[in-house]
Amino acid sequence: MKSIRKSIAILIGLILLVLLPKVGISNYTIHLFIITLLNITCTVGLWLIVETGQLSIGHAAFMCIGAYASTLFVLKLGLPFWPSFFGAGLVSGFIAVCLGIPSLRVKGAYFAILTFGFGEALRLIISALVNPFGGVNGIVGIPNPKGFGSVASYYYFSLILALVSVYLTKRLHSSHWGLNFRFIGHEDSLAESVGIDIMWHKVIAFMLAAILAGFAGSIFAHYHHYIAPDFFTFYESVSFISFIIVGGTGNVWGPITGAIVLTIVPEVLELKESRPLFYGGLIMAVVMFLQKGIVDIPNLVQRKIRWR
Repeated sequence: MKSIRKSIAILIGLILLVLLPKVGISNYTIHLFIITLLNITCTVGLWLIVETGQLSIGHAAFMCIGAYASTLFVLKLGLPFWPSFFGAGLVSGFIAVCLGIPSLRVKGAYFAILTFGFGEALRLIISALVNPFGGVNGIVGIPNPKGFGSVASYYYFSLILALVSVYLTKRLHSSHWGLNFRFIGHEDSLAESVGIDIMWHKVIAFMLAAILAGFAGSIFAHYHHYIAPDFFTFYESVSFISFIIVGGTGNVWGPITGAIVLTIVPEVLELKESRPLFYGGLIMAVVMFLQKGIVDIPNLVQRKIRWR
């Protein structure tokens, strides 16, 4: 019965998401949902890395790689959007493998510092190279894909990407791969002693996360028609981590919830300069009072009701 109710709730949610652009909401609201969906895609991928016990604080770099790769494929090589879109994900994944094989041998703060250094180095290199990256001014005039002429079309594409990302991540989490990820995250030495190739699993998680971020970056570039290095700063990488911490790390719904709340609420409250303060305060509150994230609030309420 519980599974039936859950399936019905998911179906109703999907119907509402599909009908959203049809109910007369503003383009700005649809824009906000597009950004939220792209954040969800990036965050569920980063969550896979966290599952293996690693913390990447340079995840925005792979979104940056996807954005620039897709743009250059279209503008410089003259490729259609779809090969450029998939190529952006593959380029991000390939670079993640090249970076991950040497860097994933370390863990904890050392790996975090390495990913931070990679993200900042990438941004500085792009800023310095006017040809082909446009330097600090970025690249303008990125065309719409064929058939994409409205904000709603980007919304539906972002929605499909987010749904596919969540579905694949959830299936992976429920498989033996996900079990191995969690085993490695909790005790990698023990996992290795029972025959699990921890390096291979960490590289796979890192690569999959980068591919999803690359796809999101491709959509981001064509949607905005303009990209610059300042779009993919350390702050954006920290935001992805914040989504996971605030939402909760226990299952895939945690990162999704965190991405939704921390993307939409600051915009609704018109928090611009004070957005980092809002993020920091919410993270502190979650760490102190909701160790399992805000996704666990319904369970806490249910337990309190039972106690009464």
